[in-house]
Amino acid sequence: MNSQLNPVQASKESVPSQARFFYQLLAPNIDSPKVAAQGAETQHWQIIPASGAAINVSSRYYLAAKVSYTQGERSEAFDVKPVAIIVKPLPELIVDYFLPSEVYGDDPFTDEIEPPIPFMLGVRVINTGASPSIATTIESAQPIIRENKQHLLTQWKLLSTQVDAQPVERRMQVNLGDIATNTARVGRWMMTSQLSGKFVEFTTAIRHSEAQGGELTSVIKQTRQWPLLHDVLDTRAGRDDILDFLVSKEDELQLFSSEGDDARVSNVSIDSITQRNNLYLKLYRPRRAIPAKCDT
Repeated sequence: MNSQLNPVQASKESVPSQARFFYQLLAPNIDSPKVAAQGAETQHWQIIPASGAAINVSSRYYLAAKVSYTQGERSEAFDVKPVAIIVKPLPELIVDYFLPSEVYGDDPFTDEIEPPIPFMLGVRVINTGASPSIATTIESAQPIIRENKQHLLTQWKLLSTQVDAQPVERRMQVNLGDIATNTARVGRWMMTSQLSGKFVEFTTAIRHSEAQGGELTSVIKQTRQWPLLHDVLDTRAGRDDILDFLVSKEDELQLFSSEGDDARVSNVSIDSITQRNNLYLKLYRPRRAIPAKCDT
């Protein structure tokens, strides 16, 4: 019930709906339990708020129950006094993945064995909700890369893993830790590909456990993926020292900041002026030139 003691919608289904709570009866799941003389039975309900239960501020709700029982030929029913609970707003996460369109390794059609050029797969998680996201962990799927000419799968190697600017354990899973409201954390995987090729598959679907309410209670608001052009650093005053993501979005250049805010940037030659519209970018060139179709 809400703060005015009016019933609110709750659901046992883990699919999106207008329900404010997901609930389920935990073990022992007995439809019509019997209580032996001088005995006792306990049942546990799990109740999880959905995102609509508390939008921007904490909200008060009441838990109530109707108890009925039969003893011999006599049936009784009574209402349990409502108990107040406080529901806090949930975090809401936007997950952005950044990956290059092409990766560079050995060209099987030349006699020379070209060394692979490291490439980066990045992720940024923004919390747009009214509460922090605690111990946020992402376990990404392994990327699939195909060699350009023969369309064969090529092997890749994970070199390192970072969270923000700090190296962490080398694995596809990253622990981004706590993400405060209206802030972001980023993770990066540095890799190499055995052969030159293209990214052909990377699934960004994220699923919330059905046992925890599935899509009804999920805090993942949106997942997106973007073609990465470069890692760059926004050097404007007051910005952090964590690399940002320069992507191609709708035929324009867009800066996806490690701090969670985004901005359009001008496509100017690195050999011409480096200041445009009060935006400053420091570009990091690879050790070996990579063919590109646009100026950076």
